[in-house]
Amino acid sequence: MKLTQLEQSPATYESLVVANDHSPFTQIGNEADNEADDKVSDESGDKGKVILHDVLVDGIRGQAGIGSFGAFSERIKIILEHAHPELDTEFQTKYFMFTAPGKVEWGHHGQSFEILKLG
Repeated sequence: MKLTQLEQSPATYESLVVANDHSPFTQIGNEADNEADDKVSDESGDKGKVILHDVLVDGIRGQAGIGSFGAFSERIKIILEHAHPELDTEFQTKYFMFTAPGKVEWGHHGQSFEILKLG
């Protein structure tokens, strides 16, 4: 069986937004139902795991998304298969900005990474 290369494109803010995300401003149901971390509701009101996008971050395969993830402010969240020198295997920050497609600056000291969306 021949493996095919996944299509890669520079990620953008719009391409990484999590479609099934919610914040405390968009609560569905009662407060107890909305306390689960990283759980969100789809249009039907059913709770489910956040659906992240397949990505490469500085060449490391993982998943990423932009949303509030149950918090009050928007952030980028990244989960990688292998540790990244600066981001480790799990990373999130609300201090990020796309400076160009596929290029994200984060933090307060000019740190950056390249992110490609797969699929």
